[in-house]
Amino acid sequence: MNHRALLNHGFADSTWGNLGLWTQAQDYPAACEALAVRLADQVQLQPGHSVLDVGFGYGDQLLVWKKSYGVGRITGIETDAAGIAQARHKLAAFADVTLSLGDGRTRPAKERYDRVLALDCAYHFAPRSAFFAQAYRALLPGGMLGLTDIVLADEENPAQHARLARACGIPPENLLTQHTYGQALANLGFSNVRFERLDEDVLSGFSRFALRLLRRQGAHALNAGGLKILTTALAAAWLRRGQRVHYVLVSAERSRAATAAR
Repeated sequence: MNHRALLNHGFADSTWGNLGLWTQAQDYPAACEALAVRLADQVQLQPGHSVLDVGFGYGDQLLVWKKSYGVGRITGIETDAAGIAQARHKLAAFADVTLSLGDGRTRPAKERYDRVLALDCAYHFAPRSAFFAQAYRALLPGGMLGLTDIVLADEENPAQHARLARACGIPPENLLTQHTYGQALANLGFSNVRFERLDEDVLSGFSRFALRLLRRQGAHALNAGGLKILTTALAAAWLRRGQRVHYVLVSAERSRAATAAR
């Protein structure tokens, strides 16, 4: 479910790149913004908060967090140079936004943040465990990690899904159940690890929307890149229907008593 496949293929020419939250949204950009807002609310984003966002895409969520939440200093890390260029243009009015090329393993030197965020992308990080460790180090005591991600159902065997994971750009080692995922965060020193399942509102919602759109556009949509969207929609529907994975909103805290970087 590579979110980059969703860009500019019949989705109102949107530069958003996540699966969206489809509780009330009627179009793709609105659904994507809703997911960014849900993540911000989960980690109690406040005016003046410093934010490290890993995998910011084309910067749309950064603009939402700046305008709607009044966050302060933002450091963004992204693997797509074109995304960085567009994001810099969108956020040119904000002098306290720094955007650079990197991945989930990249750590801004000695900088600390109130919030570390990853919106619908951490399952692609190779490996995601390195991102968790860097996030812990980058957080101020009392800071919060927030992300949306995918976990396996408790009874699922990761090995059975390795081939599909690779096809979707997900390293097989990132296939964790909710329990092992939470334990990985706790082992690093995170506390108050919380999961909220958004299966229906994200996986099912995106699948229904994408399949309706592709049916309306027909063969033209497939020629325009809709095949990747169709694959994403079908995979999401299949996984959701079989309860094989869960789409989760995750938050965790770095203890205020934590002093030594791990």
